[in-house]
Amino acid sequence: MLKEYKIPEVYKFPLKILKNSKIDYVLFKQTEKYNTPIGGLDILFKNNKDYKRAMNVLQKNKYQTYLTEKNEPFKTMMIKYEKEFMIILHLHRRIAWLGIKALNQYKVVQRAKRLNPLVKIPSKEDQTLVHAAHILFENRRITPTEKKIFKNKNLNYNYINSQLEDHGWKSNFYKLINKQKLTLPLRSTLNLRTHILLKKQTIQFFTKRSSPKRKGALIALIGPNGSGKSTLANESVKTYNKLFEKLKLKANYFYFGWKPSLPTTKILQKIPKKELYKTATTEKIPKFSIKYELFFTYLFLEYLTTYFTKIYPKLRNRELVICDRYFYYVYGQYPYSEKSITMRILLKLFPKPDQTFIIDTNITTLKKRRKTINTKNLTDQLRRYKQLVKLPNTKTLKSQTLNKNLKIINNEIWEKHFRRLKY
Repeated sequence: MLKEYKIPEVYKFPLKILKNSKIDYVLFKQTEKYNTPIGGLDILFKNNKDYKRAMNVLQKNKYQTYLTEKNEPFKTMMIKYEKEFMIILHLHRRIAWLGIKALNQYKVVQRAKRLNPLVKIPSKEDQTLVHAAHILFENRRITPTEKKIFKNKNLNYNYINSQLEDHGWKSNFYKLINKQKLTLPLRSTLNLRTHILLKKQTIQFFTKRSSPKRKGALIALIGPNGSGKSTLANESVKTYNKLFEKLKLKANYFYFGWKPSLPTTKILQKIPKKELYKTATTEKIPKFSIKYELFFTYLFLEYLTTYFTKIYPKLRNRELVICDRYFYYVYGQYPYSEKSITMRILLKLFPKPDQTFIIDTNITTLKKRRKTINTKNLTDQLRRYKQLVKLPNTKTLKSQTLNKNLKIINNEIWEKHFRRLKY
């Protein structure tokens, strides 16, 4: 029966989980005729027991908590990335906005169960009440869809008035549906408990954002020259931004190659000199070289400055950063790095990405893409990059189609990212 509502097919999976668990619920923002494409499914439960049972059942099915009641009273948001779609569920144990209870949720669920047992949507009376409450308590604007809902006729006003009188917003309701007029925010309905909840929410909001901890996620793509890092990084950002726009999360592409940040580096770059990388790939690799040990240390400081000035601020702002290259590329590019004592320490000290992918591409493909680099250098690069798989949170990404690799990266991204966003 859900086909007559514009609910994406993928949302039938969580609803089936709830049905099989014999949990009573209602899709309390759905309407009979005027449902619009959704960015998330609002599910109301008749009591706390069913609300908690639903969370437990969904967690067992790999749904993750995105926002808890510390973010908004009486509501939990759960999400799952499935079939290239982000399922967003808003679980409600009360019909409330900003901590203000607007309706008796038990009555709403029971009426839906009696009047619409198959589709589990609210009665016409409750549809009108829910949308009016959303406007008055939170949204403060009337949409064309809601104007149509308010034109519903043959409503049971005895029931409507009983709900309104119990929760103290009867006059505001009738001003809204009859005159389409917004009243002042319903501050009179605030009680002591609601004030405490809202204060806690405000404190949580500011402490979460003032914390120095990383709250976003950092994904690094590394590999030999010509392995396809840039293409994959750019496409991952596009896919991510499209997928998670409903959660207001942002992804950023960042080229973490050679872009000097330190003033000394910018000055040194202007001095005519031989290119060190070309020299490093042609000279005999020494057993020990103070020149390279110092060089790697300086590169560490250079890249660390870039990390803290360009990447870290975005991570603190709950964003995703997908890096095309990373500090680790120094190990893959320079032959002496395998023998370097300093490099082993620097690799451990540099801030770890939430996930690093080593792009494993065959030599034939690399040779076609990087004709200026000889086969031996490309082979050695690939070997050194593969050694980095021992680093924490590092996986090898086999050479395959772009879409397959995007799926793998997106699966990693959503788990790593949302683990940090929990309250």
